[in-house]
Amino acid sequence: MIELLRTYPQLAVFAAIGIGYWLGQLKFFGFALGSTASVLLAALVIGQLNVPVPDLLKNVSFALFIFTIGYKVGPQFFGSLKKEGIKYVVLSVFFSIVALVTAYLLAKAFAFDAGTAAGILGGALTQSSVLGTADGAIHHLAASAAEQKTMESHVAIAYAITYLFGTAGLILFFKLLPRLVGVDVKAEAAKLAKEMSAEGDAPAELFYWSNRLNLRTYLITDETLVGQSINAVESKHDNAIEIKQIKRDGRIFDAEQDTVLAVNDTVSVIAPAETLAKISLGREIDEKSLRQQTGEILDVCIINKELVGQTLGTLSSTIGRGIFLKRITRQGHELPLTKKTIIHKCDI
Repeated sequence: MIELLRTYPQLAVFAAIGIGYWLGQLKFFGFALGSTASVLLAALVIGQLNVPVPDLLKNVSFALFIFTIGYKVGPQFFGSLKKEGIKYVVLSVFFSIVALVTAYLLAKAFAFDAGTAAGILGGALTQSSVLGTADGAIHHLAASAAEQKTMESHVAIAYAITYLFGTAGLILFFKLLPRLVGVDVKAEAAKLAKEMSAEGDAPAELFYWSNRLNLRTYLITDETLVGQSINAVESKHDNAIEIKQIKRDGRIFDAEQDTVLAVNDTVSVIAPAETLAKISLGREIDEKSLRQQTGEILDVCIINKELVGQTLGTLSSTIGRGIFLKRITRQGHELPLTKKTIIHKCDI
């Protein structure tokens, strides 16, 4: 097995990834290392077999890593520069200088070589991009090929070890910080949820699609509705209802905004349960042909400039007819469904 891994090092790389992802899902006392830290642990163990990884495999893997990071955060990166760009630039420069000086002083104090120092910098900051930069810099040092190879190994080892402490230390810091500054996180979260919602509403009441998809069918008997457009009828109820389809003389068709209601029309209506209890469209009947509604669940990427910067509450009141939001994610992270949640470019 060892010879097989040494002959085909790509097997060792993918074994480390597979084992690491499996370990990352396991929880110990409610705490999980996560996929990245677990993959590094698995790689440290497999690396004890002295498996040489070809430069081509390392370079291609690193290029894929850089590409996927840019593909994921690129749109938000440029969007943030337009808003508070100077703050991010100043913070980034300041943090980079402090981190570099700290790593340099530690390397001098403990007599680390250049590879170990670079690995400490990358792992402690959990910044994988340091690895590629460090490998490139090592090749330009006035050192023999054997010394460069050793330093490259030290980069990976120091990175893997300090990455664990960089991750765990940050988690521990965030758990202790509220106590140190006297902040009740749960109370603050509840306060923020209340602020993000309209007064008297649950945090996501407008967007609970399971509460919105109540479908009833009515026979139009209210003479005041005859001759009115669908838009007028829905507006009369503050657009809290949506008339989906109409059955007239045995024919079923979709209700458009300018469609005019006629005597003995049968309509299907979607609205929250509390709204349906209050509306007066006519006599409720059981019309199965109008209750056979189909829908679609779609992932929509926000690229329309007119929507960027608006809140979910505004969008719900302007273009929310017949659209029910299940969730919203940004860079893979799910956001709260509140009326004051602001839409950014490339949100899903």
